[in-house]
Amino acid sequence: MNKQISEDASFENEYALDPAIIRAELEDDVDVVDLPAIEILEKQINRDFDITLHPSSVAKSFVDEDFYGLVINQPKDILPAFDVLPNQGEVNKCLNNIKIGTEKLTKEQQNTDTDEYSGWLWIKGNMQERIDTYRDNVKYRIYLSPAPENTGDMIYEIGSAIPEHTSYWMKTFDSSSTYNELQRGDKIIIYCTNENFNSIVNSVSEVTSRKPYLKDRPAPGGGTYSPTEGISFAKEFRGTSGSEIAAYRIKEELTKNSWKDLFDSFTSYESKERLLESNVYKTWEKSLNEERYNIVKTLENNSYGAFDNILKSGNDKIKENFENLFFYSLSARLNRQLSPLLGKDKEYIDQFVEKAEFVETFGKENIQRLKDFISNPNSNLKNAMNKIAMRTALTISIQESIRNGRKPGEGLRKLLSRK
Repeated sequence: MNKQISEDASFENEYALDPAIIRAELEDDVDVVDLPAIEILEKQINRDFDITLHPSSVAKSFVDEDFYGLVINQPKDILPAFDVLPNQGEVNKCLNNIKIGTEKLTKEQQNTDTDEYSGWLWIKGNMQERIDTYRDNVKYRIYLSPAPENTGDMIYEIGSAIPEHTSYWMKTFDSSSTYNELQRGDKIIIYCTNENFNSIVNSVSEVTSRKPYLKDRPAPGGGTYSPTEGISFAKEFRGTSGSEIAAYRIKEELTKNSWKDLFDSFTSYESKERLLESNVYKTWEKSLNEERYNIVKTLENNSYGAFDNILKSGNDKIKENFENLFFYSLSARLNRQLSPLLGKDKEYIDQFVEKAEFVETFGKENIQRLKDFISNPNSNLKNAMNKIAMRTALTISIQESIRNGRKPGEGLRKLLSRK
């Protein structure tokens, strides 16, 4: 077993857990910006910025990620916030630690067994009822984030600390786990019922107060409440994990606040210059090319060729007209985000689209399609524009953080904090 973790009485008060306080905290609504996952996402942005040094590149990479992957610290392209294992040897050492810990636990406890499925090693102890019955009664999840090399030791310690007649069900990495999977923040997840929650929390508290498994460790992103380092708690929602809920809430809040932030700053064509000065307009231009298929798909029949040619055209005037049209469509979307009616804004856009230069560029037969395209984008285009809004607002917020002498990741927290 790992020799680095030894008993230390100085941790007793710092890592003591009170089940009653935790239950009460989990009943409260938590603002998105206060979720434990936000700290993880901030660190991912900071690490990515250290490499790219470009706010717009960081914002694009971040928004293009799957938000669930960000919350569990398994991003695809940007750097994870922590636990980057250098080689397969380190991975094998961590998996061996889990193997030793669980084998020792099952050897010492005759009523404890393990099973591997769905990429996890499931540990079932002192189970008095059928596992299906236990699963149906789960009310809480405890997420723990020991260092990868200490995961097996902590599993053994917790399993040993749980009273003999208290059922428990927890999971960790199975023997096929990769270095990427071992980056997850939630290295141990314990599923608790209303009846055994207090007992299991007290057992975890006894272990963490005695041994510093969670010292300087990040709080896993799946929980809504984190009383100390390395641990978070969540209420159970059938069929949906805490990490999935956190990812959904963060993305929704970031989308909403990005539109609001842009609406407050860039709701007229004249303010396009502010975008150019803030060095984010190129994000839109690049997004036009990336989302070309979705944009063209929105328009039917003979307008396809016209738009495809425009997007590929090297004619500066045509390109400027299309960019202007795109800016106005974003402005319309900003207004529509706050009100189901475009009102005067719709009339203004109609007049703009009917200008001779646009009729000449796009063809008279396509003008109505353009109006529909601007006012009522389809789901593909809405998603594309939401992503563009997030990239733009996050870029500006990261820039502001850097200018004010703060870390770039604080730009995300500031954007999520807007009311």
